Amino acid sequence: MPVIVVKGIKPQRLRVASAVAEVKKALQAEAAKIKREYARTTATWRRKPKFKQLTALGANAEVLVGTDDKIYNYVDLGTRPHYILPRRVRRLRFRTGYAAKTTPGYIGSYPGGAFGDYRYARRVRHPGTKARGFTARIQEMRHRPFRERIMQAIRKGVGQ
Repeated sequence: MPVIVVKGIKPQRLRVASAVAEVKKALQAEAAKIKREYARTTATWRRKPKFKQLTALGANAEVLVGTDDKIYNYVDLGTRPHYILPRRVRRLRFRTGYAAKTTPGYIGSYPGGAFGDYRYARRVRHPGTKARGFTARIQEMRHRPFRERIMQAIRKGVGQ
């Protein structure tokens, strides 16, 4: 009579701590990459905003990069038409021409700024600013690479 041998197969132990460490490292690297994308949008600005990054690993892997700089948020989100009034002087002084340093949907910046003759006025009706949508564009650009990087970190961490 033939002998049948049954042998149990033991899977390798799941290395959770290693996987968590790899994912945290990937989150930091991704946050740094996103922060560099934001910095590109202000490369030609004289007064550059400070961008901060946070990462969190819980039920989801999350990266938060942003700034509390009002001017940056006006450019990113846009503004409605509004009046500009002088604060500490009687009249506003401004140049007649302006070339924008950024364009909607483009991650980067150009040389630009005010040019032309100077004018003076008690108030100016600003036409508003079209939203540049930097945040939405960066999210769109980084979504897929972010997911792939996290999945790769998990695979590396568990030893696959």
